[in-house]
Amino acid sequence: MDISFDERYGTLIFDTVLGVSKCPQEEGTAANEDPGIEFASALQSPYIFPDDPMIFEVQLSNRGKADSSTFSLTASQGESNLGIKVDGSKISSSGVAYTITNKATITKQIAVTRGPQFYKNAPIVLYLSSQCG
Repeated sequence: MDISFDERYGTLIFDTVLGVSKCPQEEGTAANEDPGIEFASALQSPYIFPDDPMIFEVQLSNRGKADSSTFSLTASQGESNLGIKVDGSKISSSGVAYTITNKATITKQIAVTRGPQFYKNAPIVLYLSSQCG
């Protein structure tokens, strides 16, 4: 951190030039937490019957500098009424928590089932974010 003196106001000025930070990450520093999410593969043929789940895998990673960080996997689906499960469990409104070590990747299975009302739904967006807010 560079520290200088502002003669006009008589105060110190702090300028971050190096380090790591989170919650939020400060400009000029490396990220302590850097969540990553990637589509890995579909686990079935491209033809899915209406009452069968669509199953695919995603890879969750921690590209940050911290030894490990806890992230929350959430899903946004707008007005649709799809069922979304991760490794067989429903995603709650607060998400599913995963602690991922530095530079590690974990693979999770996502299953999407049709809701009772619609055959055509809005896209689902998966988010992996820091739990610190």
